[in-house]
Amino acid sequence: MISVLIPVYQQVVVDLVEALLSQLRARVVPFEIVVMDDGSEIAIRKVNSALLQLQNVKYIELEKNVGRSTIRNFLASEAAYDLLLFLDCDVSLPDDLFIERYLDYSPKKHVTVGGIAYRNDPPSDRKKYFRWKYGQARESQSKSIRQQHPYASFKTANFCIGRSLFLKIRFSEAITGYGHEDTLFGLELARLKIPIYHIDNPIYHDGMEDAHVFLSKSEQAVQNLLALYRVNPSDVNIERVALLKTFKRIKRFRVNFIFALIYKFVGKLMRRNLFGSYPSIFIFSFYKLCFFCHLYGKG
Repeated sequence: MISVLIPVYQQVVVDLVEALLSQLRARVVPFEIVVMDDGSEIAIRKVNSALLQLQNVKYIELEKNVGRSTIRNFLASEAAYDLLLFLDCDVSLPDDLFIERYLDYSPKKHVTVGGIAYRNDPPSDRKKYFRWKYGQARESQSKSIRQQHPYASFKTANFCIGRSLFLKIRFSEAITGYGHEDTLFGLELARLKIPIYHIDNPIYHDGMEDAHVFLSKSEQAVQNLLALYRVNPSDVNIERVALLKTFKRIKRFRVNFIFALIYKFVGKLMRRNLFGSYPSIFIFSFYKLCFFCHLYGKG
């Protein structure tokens, strides 16, 4: 009935899989958990290989890293059941009813998105504080907020979809690196008029990166967003991405070059704030806008 699909990179997922097994067995439904490693280091793979001993669990190691989109497409191809639940590897379940809520709300003809939550207490490692603060401020949203713009709010971390529907769409493997493969998937769902239902069934995002890593990934995501914009400059759903909305507003007044200059001359100071003890979400948003304008001006 349901295949739980977990792409893994540099993360031990034994506890997550055991928590899922407990809930799935309690529902007494046909199920499987498919874990696919995308080129993690040997020490991580050695720990996760214990999953080979668990019933109803398939553990697969890829020979080389293929990326966030391709591995999800591989997972769907490996799945045995008609309902697919995709979960990121650096998450934990909120309670004992996580699977039950999905099975109650997830018919195969639409997409169900559960959402993301963050712990109330910040991480003890101050290097990870910026990532936690951003997640609390921007990513942790109730279903009512997400449902206002259901396609723009689509995230890959925690969603359910029918297998035949997924194989009809698939993640675009043209998106490489980190960021916005979910935006492109949401655009395709919107184009095909496939309903998305957001529910309050969030997973906890526990995998906090250091500020330097998070900023590097965010810059990659900005580059991907610019590529999407150049291909889909008038798409109503991609325009709902806050960064693009702001960019198009300043571009209308032909002042985007000023923001590109700010990135060139002040970018280092903004990065210093983000790496410091009191990172500003406003400065982060402004930095991404300036970086976008910088890239756009380069052509």
